[in-house]
Amino acid sequence: AELVSLAGFEVVVLDHEQGPGDLLNAVSLIHAAASAGAHALLRVPGREPAYLRRALQLGVEGLILPQTESKQDALDFVALAKQCWPVSSLRGAGGPAAAVLRPSAASSAQHLRRRGEELLLKACQIETEAGLAAVPDIVRVDGVDMVFFAPVELAASCPRGQEAGLMLALETAEAEVKKARKLLGGMLVPGRTVEQMFVIGYDLVCTTSDVILIRSAAENVVLEAKPAATGPQAGVLRWVESGRQARLAQHDETLVARLKKGRHARALGALARLDSPAAVELVAESGFEVIVLDHARGPGDLLGAVGLIHAASRSGAHAIIRVPALSHAHLRRALQIGVEGVILPHVESAEEAHALVELCLYPSRSYRDDTHAAEARMRNQPFRRMDFSFAPPLVEFYGQRVAEFTRRQGEAVLIAAQIDTPRGAEEARAIAKVPGIDMIFVDASRLSGVDVERVEESARSAAK
Repeated sequence: AELVSLAGFEVVVLDHEQGPGDLLNAVSLIHAAASAGAHALLRVPGREPAYLRRALQLGVEGLILPQTESKQDALDFVALAKQCWPVSSLRGAGGPAAAVLRPSAASSAQHLRRRGEELLLKACQIETEAGLAAVPDIVRVDGVDMVFFAPVELAASCPRGQEAGLMLALETAEAEVKKARKLLGGMLVPGRTVEQMFVIGYDLVCTTSDVILIRSAAENVVLEAKPAATGPQAGVLRWVESGRQARLAQHDETLVARLKKGRHARALGALARLDSPAAVELVAESGFEVIVLDHARGPGDLLGAVGLIHAASRSGAHAIIRVPALSHAHLRRALQIGVEGVILPHVESAEEAHALVELCLYPSRSYRDDTHAAEARMRNQPFRRMDFSFAPPLVEFYGQRVAEFTRRQGEAVLIAAQIDTPRGAEEARAIAKVPGIDMIFVDASRLSGVDVERVEESARSAAK
């Protein structure tokens, strides 16, 4: 954050929507940005009062709310920001923590309390077709300071083959924002330059991320240092193949592809609850093919999960995650860090299984349709993860392997429904028939022998 700010960027956006960062880590990033004279904004994972209340204690100068799709979403966001703004108390902005967490704030604590959340930039992020259509209503909401467009997510939210019409719709929405005298912000739109976007009227343009900057710089150094395969030195120099490249060459498949290749394919897995990369590496080296990052019962977080994925990958194991609940915010962030599969516990109906498939295959959308609508869409559209065909270079993943495959195959993620209750066992046949569910995961701790047999038979009959 400090290096980016010193390079000349005026704003640093802490991305808690898709990145694995947490609020404790955010404090250091805010200090680093402020030390170089940059402003820190926070893109939050969702509208959770407990999270926002803690986030606003850190001294960020603005919030970006993802997936705003209606006027009501914007109204709720503004009201929530006001409700969660720190008040004058030992627990809030006037408390002893203020001097530690706000050392670089432009205003005193007394001024912050007097002006309240008026000093906070509140931006609504538009990333779906529904949100794009609602822009004329969103810009009329008092308290919304900025409309922030995410073009790659917009491309992923619409059906295949219809991405081209987004540009016209985006231009119309941009005009509505400027007409309402709101601030206009967004990610760099493919096909436009930063200068063009500022000329159009953008007040804030986020051009890249630290992940892209580091990877692009590293790739450029490698390209410059290593001669082309057809150059004069092509037959003279031979480069030592990296261990990662060797593993990719030998195992160019994800977990779901391996299991589906033959009915006799099997995998031995272990649950990781200690949040220890060393423990994961030891277990994987012992012969386990799958490491399950257990966020349903363990204390781990997504930032720590990145290290566990790397440790598993180093030993040739596949890393999947058991999420705590059907949470759009958690699932969306988890799918960005490179896991090869998702297990959802406590699935008790086909509707919940449909919701899981929707969120895993279409993470830029929220699940708001009934079962029949979801079934119709799944029949009419091929399964896919985020469709980055709109801007292939902008793909960001933290894992070592999954990033190589999600760009070229739509079914790279294993989607598993965990059945662990008698009610779930009764609905096992319907759950197993849901398109997109790859595996039925059985937790027999609360099931009878009859329930387990029923679930196993349902999975076999549905060829899961």
